[in-house]
Amino acid sequence: MEKIRILADTSSDLTFDQAAKFGIELFSIPVFHEDKAYRDGADFTHEEFYKILDTCTTPPTTSHIPLSTTGDAYAAAYDAGCEAVIHLCNNSANSGMFNTANLAKKFFFEAHPEAVGKFRIEPVDTHSFSLAYGLPAILGAQKRAEGGTLDDILEVIDETINRVEVYMAIYDLKFAKLSGRISAAAAIAGSVLGIRPIMSMINGETSTVEKVRGDKAVIPHLADIAASRCDGAPFFCVAAGYPVDEAKALEKAITAKLKVKSSGFYRLGAAVSINAGPKAVAVFVLGKDRRLEGRGVVTRI
Repeated sequence: MEKIRILADTSSDLTFDQAAKFGIELFSIPVFHEDKAYRDGADFTHEEFYKILDTCTTPPTTSHIPLSTTGDAYAAAYDAGCEAVIHLCNNSANSGMFNTANLAKKFFFEAHPEAVGKFRIEPVDTHSFSLAYGLPAILGAQKRAEGGTLDDILEVIDETINRVEVYMAIYDLKFAKLSGRISAAAAIAGSVLGIRPIMSMINGETSTVEKVRGDKAVIPHLADIAASRCDGAPFFCVAAGYPVDEAKALEKAITAKLKVKSSGFYRLGAAVSINAGPKAVAVFVLGKDRRLEGRGVVTRI
Protein backbone atom coordinates (compact mmCIF):
# COMPACT_ATOMS: atom_id res chain seq x y z
CA MET A 1 0.00 0.00 0.00
CA GLU A 2 1.28 3.45 -0.86
CA LYS A 3 2.29 5.66 2.04
CA ILE A 4 0.00 8.61 1.53
CA ARG A 5 -0.40 11.49 3.96
CA ILE A 6 -3.65 13.49 3.97
CA LEU A 7 -3.59 17.11 5.18
CA ALA A 8 -6.48 19.47 5.96
CA ASP A 9 -7.11 22.38 8.33
CA THR A 10 -9.60 23.35 11.02
CA SER A 11 -11.83 25.29 8.62
CA SER A 12 -13.04 21.77 7.71
CA ASP A 13 -14.73 21.81 11.15
CA LEU A 14 -13.00 18.57 12.05
CA THR A 15 -11.53 18.60 15.54
CA PHE A 16 -8.04 17.29 16.14
CA ASP A 17 -9.48 14.17 17.78
CA GLN A 18 -11.83 13.53 14.85
CA ALA A 19 -9.01 14.04 12.34
CA ALA A 20 -6.70 11.71 14.27
CA LYS A 21 -9.38 9.00 14.21
CA PHE A 22 -9.15 8.94 10.41
CA GLY A 23 -5.41 9.55 10.20
CA ILE A 24 -5.74 13.08 8.83
CA GLU A 25 -3.08 15.64 9.74
CA LEU A 26 -4.78 18.90 10.67
CA PHE A 27 -3.44 22.45 10.51
CA SER A 28 -4.89 25.06 12.88
CA ILE A 29 -5.96 28.19 11.00
CA PRO A 30 -4.83 31.52 12.49
CA VAL A 31 -7.57 33.67 14.05
CA PHE A 32 -7.05 37.33 14.95
CA HIS A 33 -9.14 39.36 17.37
CA GLU A 34 -8.35 42.65 19.12
CA ASP A 35 -4.63 42.50 18.23
CA LYS A 36 -4.33 38.96 19.56
CA ALA A 37 -3.53 35.84 17.52
CA TYR A 38 -5.17 32.49 18.24
CA ARG A 39 -5.00 28.98 16.84
CA ASP A 40 -8.41 27.69 15.82
CA GLY A 41 -9.29 24.48 17.63
CA ALA A 42 -6.37 24.83 20.04
CA ASP A 43 -6.58 28.13 21.95
CA PHE A 44 -10.33 28.20 22.59
CA THR A 45 -13.32 25.86 22.71
CA HIS A 46 -16.32 26.31 20.44
CA GLU A 47 -18.33 27.81 23.31
CA GLU A 48 -15.54 30.23 24.21
CA PHE A 49 -15.33 31.44 20.62
CA TYR A 50 -19.11 31.82 20.35
CA LYS A 51 -19.00 34.06 23.44
CA ILE A 52 -16.34 36.21 21.75
CA LEU A 53 -18.65 36.59 18.75
CA ASP A 54 -21.63 37.44 20.96
CA THR A 55 -19.80 40.35 22.59
CA CYS A 56 -17.58 41.69 19.80
CA THR A 57 -18.22 44.92 17.90
CA THR A 58 -15.73 44.02 15.18
CA PRO A 59 -15.71 40.33 14.24
CA PRO A 60 -12.48 38.31 14.36
CA THR A 61 -10.68 37.48 11.14
CA THR A 62 -8.93 34.38 9.86
CA SER A 63 -5.86 33.85 7.72
CA HIS A 64 -4.46 31.02 5.65
CA ILE A 65 -1.78 28.64 6.92
CA PRO A 66 1.67 30.23 6.50
CA LEU A 67 3.68 29.18 3.46
CA SER A 68 6.56 28.01 5.65
CA THR A 69 4.28 25.79 7.75
CA THR A 70 2.83 24.20 4.62
CA GLY A 71 6.27 23.64 3.10
CA ASP A 72 7.55 22.12 6.35
CA ALA A 73 4.64 19.66 6.33
CA TYR A 74 5.48 18.54 2.79
CA ALA A 75 9.14 18.13 3.68
CA ALA A 76 8.26 16.15 6.82
CA ALA A 77 6.13 13.73 4.78
CA TYR A 78 8.95 13.27 2.26
CA ASP A 79 11.53 12.72 5.01
CA ALA A 80 9.22 10.16 6.63
CA GLY A 81 9.26 8.08 3.46
CA CYS A 82 5.78 8.97 2.20
CA GLU A 83 5.16 8.56 -1.49
CA ALA A 84 2.55 11.31 -1.70
CA VAL A 85 0.73 14.10 0.11
CA ILE A 86 -2.88 15.02 -0.55
CA HIS A 87 -3.54 18.51 0.81
CA LEU A 88 -7.21 19.48 0.91
CA CYS A 89 -7.85 23.23 1.06
CA ASN A 90 -10.99 25.27 1.65
CA ASN A 91 -12.78 27.28 -1.03
CA SER A 92 -10.20 29.12 -3.15
CA ALA A 93 -12.76 31.83 -3.93
CA ASN A 94 -12.62 32.97 -0.30
CA SER A 95 -9.19 31.82 0.88
CA GLY A 96 -5.57 31.89 -0.25
CA MET A 97 -4.82 28.41 1.11
CA PHE A 98 -5.03 26.60 -2.23
CA ASN A 99 -2.66 29.11 -3.85
CA THR A 100 -0.32 28.81 -0.85
CA ALA A 101 -0.35 25.02 -1.17
CA ASN A 102 0.59 25.16 -4.85
CA LEU A 103 3.34 27.68 -4.14
CA ALA A 104 4.71 25.49 -1.34
CA LYS A 105 4.66 22.55 -3.76
CA LYS A 106 6.68 24.56 -6.31
CA PHE A 107 9.26 25.59 -3.71
CA PHE A 108 9.52 22.04 -2.36
CA PHE A 109 10.50 20.54 -5.72
CA GLU A 110 12.92 23.40 -6.38
CA ALA A 111 14.62 22.53 -3.08
CA HIS A 112 14.35 18.75 -3.65
CA PRO A 113 14.86 18.04 -7.37
CA GLU A 114 15.65 14.43 -6.51
CA ALA A 115 12.02 13.98 -5.39
CA VAL A 116 10.60 14.65 -8.87
CA GLY A 117 8.96 11.48 -10.15
CA LYS A 118 9.28 9.80 -6.74
CA PHE A 119 7.06 11.96 -4.53
CA ARG A 120 3.73 13.57 -5.40
CA ILE A 121 2.08 16.58 -3.80
CA GLU A 122 -1.59 17.02 -4.70
CA PRO A 123 -3.23 20.25 -3.45
CA VAL A 124 -7.02 19.97 -3.73
CA ASP A 125 -9.49 22.88 -3.93
CA THR A 126 -12.63 21.63 -2.15
CA HIS A 127 -14.60 24.69 -3.30
CA SER A 128 -16.38 24.72 0.05
CA PHE A 129 -16.14 25.00 3.83
CA SER A 130 -16.99 23.17 7.04
CA LEU A 131 -18.01 19.51 6.64
CA ALA A 132 -18.35 19.95 2.87
CA TYR A 133 -14.57 20.31 3.07
CA GLY A 134 -14.06 17.81 5.89
CA LEU A 135 -16.15 15.06 4.29
CA PRO A 136 -13.88 14.60 1.22
CA ALA A 137 -10.94 14.29 3.62
CA ILE A 138 -12.74 11.63 5.68
CA LEU A 139 -13.88 9.58 2.68
CA GLY A 140 -10.43 9.87 1.10
CA ALA A 141 -8.86 8.61 4.33
CA GLN A 142 -11.31 5.69 4.40
CA LYS A 143 -10.37 4.76 0.82
CA ARG A 144 -6.70 4.89 1.85
CA ALA A 145 -7.44 2.55 4.79
CA GLU A 146 -9.04 0.13 2.31
CA GLY A 147 -5.77 -0.01 0.39
CA GLY A 148 -6.74 2.39 -2.39
CA THR A 149 -4.02 3.84 -4.60
CA LEU A 150 -3.30 7.55 -4.75
CA ASP A 151 -5.46 7.91 -7.86
CA ASP A 152 -8.26 5.90 -6.22
CA ILE A 153 -8.23 8.25 -3.24
CA LEU A 154 -8.17 11.36 -5.43
CA GLU A 155 -11.16 10.07 -7.40
CA VAL A 156 -13.18 9.55 -4.21
CA ILE A 157 -12.26 13.07 -3.08
CA ASP A 158 -13.13 14.58 -6.48
CA GLU A 159 -16.47 12.77 -6.60
CA THR A 160 -17.38 13.87 -3.07
CA ILE A 161 -16.53 17.50 -3.78
CA ASN A 162 -18.71 17.35 -6.89
CA ARG A 163 -21.64 15.79 -5.02
CA VAL A 164 -21.69 17.51 -1.64
CA GLU A 165 -24.29 20.23 -1.03
CA VAL A 166 -24.54 22.55 1.98
CA TYR A 167 -27.75 24.09 3.34
CA MET A 168 -27.44 26.46 6.29
CA ALA A 169 -30.04 28.40 8.23
CA ILE A 170 -28.97 31.62 9.94
CA TYR A 171 -30.93 32.70 13.01
CA ASP A 172 -29.12 36.02 13.59
CA LEU A 173 -28.39 38.26 10.60
CA LYS A 174 -25.81 40.41 12.41
CA PHE A 175 -22.79 38.49 11.12
CA ALA A 176 -24.11 38.04 7.59
CA LYS A 177 -24.41 41.85 7.52
CA LEU A 178 -20.92 42.43 8.96
CA SER A 179 -19.35 39.99 6.51
CA GLY A 180 -21.17 41.57 3.57
CA ARG A 181 -23.25 38.47 2.79
CA ILE A 182 -26.40 40.63 3.01
CA SER A 183 -26.99 44.38 3.07
CA ALA A 184 -27.60 46.33 6.28
CA ALA A 185 -31.12 47.18 5.07
CA ALA A 186 -31.93 43.52 4.42
CA ALA A 187 -30.56 42.56 7.84
CA ILE A 188 -32.72 45.14 9.62
CA ALA A 189 -35.85 44.20 7.65
CA GLY A 190 -35.18 40.50 8.17
CA SER A 191 -34.74 40.91 11.90
CA VAL A 192 -37.94 42.91 12.27
CA LEU A 193 -39.95 40.39 10.24
CA GLY A 194 -38.30 37.33 11.78
CA ILE A 195 -36.88 36.19 8.44
CA ARG A 196 -34.46 33.24 8.61
CA PRO A 197 -32.56 32.78 5.33
CA ILE A 198 -31.55 29.30 4.23
CA MET A 199 -28.32 29.53 2.26
CA SER A 200 -26.75 26.96 -0.03
CA MET A 201 -23.17 26.41 -1.10
CA ILE A 202 -22.66 24.29 -4.21
CA ASN A 203 -19.55 24.39 -6.41
CA GLY A 204 -18.19 27.19 -4.24
CA GLU A 205 -21.15 29.47 -4.98
CA THR A 206 -23.38 30.73 -2.18
CA SER A 207 -27.03 31.65 -2.71
CA THR A 208 -30.26 32.05 -0.78
CA VAL A 209 -32.60 29.16 -1.55
CA GLU A 210 -35.42 30.07 0.84
CA LYS A 211 -36.49 32.69 3.34
CA VAL A 212 -38.65 31.30 6.11
CA ARG A 213 -40.43 33.28 8.77
CA GLY A 214 -39.87 32.45 12.42
CA ASP A 215 -37.55 30.03 14.19
CA LYS A 216 -40.08 27.18 14.23
CA ALA A 217 -40.19 27.05 10.44
CA VAL A 218 -36.43 26.52 10.03
CA ILE A 219 -36.05 22.83 10.86
CA PRO A 220 -39.02 21.53 8.80
CA HIS A 221 -37.83 23.47 5.74
CA LEU A 222 -34.19 22.35 6.13
CA ALA A 223 -35.32 18.73 6.53
CA ASP A 224 -37.45 18.92 3.37
CA ILE A 225 -34.57 20.40 1.37
CA ALA A 226 -32.06 17.82 2.62
CA ALA A 227 -34.36 14.87 1.94
CA SER A 228 -35.14 16.09 -1.57
CA ARG A 229 -31.48 16.61 -2.50
CA CYS A 230 -30.03 13.24 -1.47
CA ASP A 231 -29.15 11.07 -4.47
CA GLY A 232 -28.59 7.31 -4.40
CA ALA A 233 -27.68 5.97 -0.96
CA PRO A 234 -29.10 8.50 1.52
CA PHE A 235 -26.39 10.29 3.46
CA PHE A 236 -26.36 13.37 5.63
CA CYS A 237 -24.58 14.99 8.55
CA VAL A 238 -25.40 18.06 10.62
CA ALA A 239 -23.39 20.90 12.17
CA ALA A 240 -24.39 23.79 14.40
CA GLY A 241 -23.13 26.60 16.59
CA TYR A 242 -25.33 27.40 19.59
CA PRO A 243 -28.58 25.76 18.45
CA VAL A 244 -27.62 22.20 19.39
CA ASP A 245 -31.21 21.27 20.25
CA GLU A 246 -32.35 22.49 16.84
CA ALA A 247 -29.60 20.47 15.18
CA LYS A 248 -30.69 17.33 17.01
CA ALA A 249 -34.27 18.01 15.93
CA LEU A 250 -33.03 18.37 12.35
CA GLU A 251 -31.24 15.02 12.55
CA LYS A 252 -34.44 13.39 13.80
CA ALA A 253 -36.58 14.99 11.10
CA ILE A 254 -34.27 13.96 8.24
CA THR A 255 -33.90 10.46 9.65
CA ALA A 256 -37.69 10.09 9.64
CA LYS A 257 -37.80 11.10 5.98
CA LEU A 258 -34.82 9.09 4.72
CA LYS A 259 -34.97 6.14 7.12
CA VAL A 260 -31.24 6.53 7.76
CA LYS A 261 -29.34 7.88 10.75
CA SER A 262 -27.09 10.93 10.61
CA SER A 263 -23.45 10.22 9.82
CA GLY A 264 -22.38 12.61 12.56
CA PHE A 265 -22.95 15.84 14.43
CA TYR A 266 -20.29 18.55 14.34
CA ARG A 267 -19.82 22.10 15.65
CA LEU A 268 -19.36 25.08 13.37
CA GLY A 269 -15.86 26.44 13.83
CA ALA A 270 -14.30 29.87 13.55
CA ALA A 271 -14.12 30.10 9.76
CA VAL A 272 -17.86 29.57 9.36
CA SER A 273 -19.24 31.21 12.52
CA ILE A 274 -17.35 34.47 11.86
CA ASN A 275 -19.48 34.88 8.71
CA ALA A 276 -22.73 33.20 9.76
CA GLY A 277 -22.65 33.83 13.50
CA PRO A 278 -22.88 31.20 16.23
CA LYS A 279 -26.67 30.91 15.86
CA ALA A 280 -26.70 28.77 12.76
CA VAL A 281 -27.40 25.16 11.80
CA ALA A 282 -26.35 23.35 8.63
CA VAL A 283 -26.96 20.06 6.89
CA PHE A 284 -24.62 18.40 4.38
CA VAL A 285 -25.90 15.92 1.79
CA LEU A 286 -24.54 14.06 -1.23
CA GLY A 287 -26.51 14.93 -4.35
CA LYS A 288 -25.98 14.04 -8.00
CA ASP A 289 -22.43 14.00 -9.35
CA ARG A 290 -22.28 17.39 -11.06
CA ARG A 291 -19.47 16.22 -13.34
CA LEU A 292 -21.97 13.96 -15.11
CA GLU A 293 -24.17 16.99 -15.78
CA GLY A 294 -21.35 19.17 -17.11
CA ARG A 295 -21.44 21.35 -13.97
CA GLY A 296 -18.46 19.88 -12.15
CA VAL A 297 -15.60 21.88 -10.69
CA VAL A 298 -11.87 21.35 -11.18
CA THR A 299 -10.29 20.45 -7.85
CA ARG A 300 -6.64 20.36 -8.81
CA ILE A 301 -4.35 22.38 -11.07
